[in-house]
Amino acid sequence: MEEGVFAAFVSLFYILCCGIFYFALIAIGIGVSILWIIMLIDLIKRDEDKYESPNERMLWLIVLLLAGWLGIVLYYFMVYKKYGRAF
Repeated sequence: MEEGVFAAFVSLFYILCCGIFYFALIAIGIGVSILWIIMLIDLIKRDEDKYESPNERMLWLIVLLLAGWLGIVLYYFMVYKKYGRAF
């Protein structure tokens, strides 16, 4: 009987740990997606005169689309934090 209780406890513990882990992954994914959308909106609404060259907006668009979370971090510190919100 003790082996069955132990096995049930281990199974329950495993299910809870996996559930918490997957919930955390989903929460992080949603958070990164929201930040990505905010940075894209900021890029679109920002005035052209804030950029040093005319092609810089297109470059940042490519970085945001292709670099994932790294692009979000780069854009945040190099443009968003430097010039403030555009909207």
